[in-house]
Amino acid sequence: MPEEDSALDPVQKLIRQFLADKAGDSSIFHFLDHDELEFAADYFEVVCYPVGSVIVQEGEKLDYLGIVTSGKLEARHKPTIGNREITIALLEKGAHFGTISFPGGRSAMATVVAEEETEVLVLSQGKFNAFADRQPAAAVKLLQGIIEVLTIRLENAIDRIILFY
Repeated sequence: MPEEDSALDPVQKLIRQFLADKAGDSSIFHFLDHDELEFAADYFEVVCYPVGSVIVQEGEKLDYLGIVTSGKLEARHKPTIGNREITIALLEKGAHFGTISFPGGRSAMATVVAEEETEVLVLSQGKFNAFADRQPAAAVKLLQGIIEVLTIRLENAIDRIILFY
């Protein structure tokens, strides 16, 4: 059962507020109800990255999901053809990374670098598994949200590719 607000430390209050704010929009959390979000909050941690930090290196195993709460990240990909890294996304408040690798620990498809001092909510694979053990229906809803966002991203990528033909 979630802790009462007055007993929460400032980090847990921040996590709960951010998740509540993101629940109503088209984020990965919009399938979760208020109680499920409150419960899920206990499984996240906050990590701060200074400007220039390499948060994820393309090709490394990624076993967590990251959600930007403040700041800005740049996702860069080095195509197999050519030697030039390409910026594929700028990630700001509410954006997330690691969804292609999570769950399952697949290799990261991009290098993610902090363009500004950035705060990220992190849900590790281990914490997700613990969450899923205690709240399986809520875990399925979170995965549904991830699938929906990945589907939208894929549709947008296909639209961009079609523009070249």
